[in-house]
Amino acid sequence: ITSMNGCGKGKGKGKGKGKGWHCGSSGHAHGFCHPWPGMFRMHRLGNYHGPSICADLRAQCAMEHGNYQRALRLLNGYGMPKSAENMFLRACCHAMSGDKKQALEALQDSIMNGYPEQNPDWHQDWRLESIFSEEKFQQLFAAQADHDGQAPPGPEAASQTDTDADPPAPDRAPM
Repeated sequence: ITSMNGCGKGKGKGKGKGKGWHCGSSGHAHGFCHPWPGMFRMHRLGNYHGPSICADLRAQCAMEHGNYQRALRLLNGYGMPKSAENMFLRACCHAMSGDKKQALEALQDSIMNGYPEQNPDWHQDWRLESIFSEEKFQQLFAAQADHDGQAPPGPEAASQTDTDADPPAPDRAPM
């Protein structure tokens, strides 16, 4: 990822010199600062077909640059679908900016809307790191793990369940 002012000198055909957050000039075709295939095209389409086609991608760009307020504005923008993924990205934004309460609320909405089916590793996303130790996060994970039949997170939790659950069974069986 390029620096803040490098945005717009990306792999797209944008002529913009990238004034900070706009990922290029305010003209029609700005270059996007990620070299992923198709990104430039999607970013350009966003100018013609409303925000939702590329706002989530632009929000992720803003998030990676540390501009959480802009990312949230994009994610909450007019016409953005309130999808499970959108809610999850909002949770990441809040978590990274230190707003744990909002992060946990958005995460809960995301889970209730089925996000874990799209991304079974949601609970390991580094962007949520600041809330991993929160009790509410553990509860959300435990509820989802029961639902999916997953083991609890972390090596400590896994080894505890092994020692508690397995060895007593053979002792009890003969009696």
